[in-house]
Formats: sequence, C-alpha cells, structure tokens
Amino acid sequence: MSFTLIWLNLNASWIGAVDQGWNKFSLDNRNDALTAVHSFASALTGGPIGGSAILLVPVVVALFKRRWWLALYFTAGGVLANTVVQVIKNLVGRQRPENPLVTVDVGSFPSGHVTGVAFLVVALSLIVVRAWTWILASLVVVFEITNRTYLSAHWFSDTIAGALLGSATALLLWAALSGRIARQNAQLSAAAK
Repeated sequence: MSFTLIWLNLNASWIGAVDQGWNKFSLDNRNDALTAVHSFASALTGGPIGGSAILLVPVVVALFKRRWWLALYFTAGGVLANTVVQVIKNLVGRQRPENPLVTVDVGSFPSGHVTGVAFLVVALSLIVVRAWTWILASLVVVFEITNRTYLSAHWFSDTIAGALLGSATALLLWAALSGRIARQNAQLSAAAK
C-alpha cells in the first residue's frame, strides 16, 4: 500500500521537494573516495552480472543443501521482483536525476537495485531469524538507498519505493512457501539423524 501511495503521488510537490533536497545533499557531498566506493557497490548489486550474482548465491547454496523449496523461493522472488520493476519503470517512465555517475536503463521509478537488495536481505532475515539479521538488513538497505541517490541514478522516492517493493515480494512469497520450506527442512534434518 505504501508503494502505491508513492507511485500515485510522484508528482506531489512534497515528494518533489524531498527528492530535490536529497539530490542536492548528495551532490554537495561528493568526493573521489565516496564515488569510488559507491561505483564499486553499484556494480556488485545490480546490472546483468551483479544483480544476478547476488541472487544466485543463495539459490546455489539451497540447491547444494537439497533445499528445493528454498531455491524456488529465491529464484521466484528474484524473477518476480525484477519483472515487476521493469513493467512499472516502463509504465511510469519517470526521468532520472541529471548526470548519473553510472550507466542506467530506462525509467527511474522504482529502483531495481534497491528492490533486489531489499528482497535478498529480507528473505535472508526470514530464514536466519535473529535480531542482528534484521538490523544488518536495515543497514544494507539504507546503504543501497544512499548508493543509488549518491550516484544520481535515482530520486530518493524511487529508492524508498524499491525498498518497499523488494520487502513486500520477500514477505508475500514467504507467506506462500514458508510451510513447504519448513517441512522440507524438517524432513532433511530427520533423515540426517
């Protein structure tokens, strides 16, 4: 619902003011060291190589451990989140901030990088149920939001929408598949004894 409210209010003056203010803050605080760190992080978390690699790791680990439902969860989540992002980007057609420091595709809203990262860290937090995983997940998403806006690849509202979309994808798929994942884990644990 929050995602939809942002989408429907993209042209609202208060969202524009927040986006412009955050963009100015990001531009005013650029330096060579931060630009190098953010450019490297951007390559790790997105594009055809980085975006696929970060989602392939949990899939491969799940397959290696014979956790087929968990592998399906990560695969379906990655495909679903990326597909929804691309459809919405093409529907909305929002312009990006001027002069991005990285190569970007069509449309700014929502951020695909943030969507993918939010899906991954929320999914991992649902699997490794510890307080520290949720804290770490929050910090990683905040870093990715900062990363995409620092590089002028997205407006602040694009990244918030991406965080909401990725998190919602992880939670909705978890609701659909967590019972099967838990049963398979219990069966494999019992067989190992």
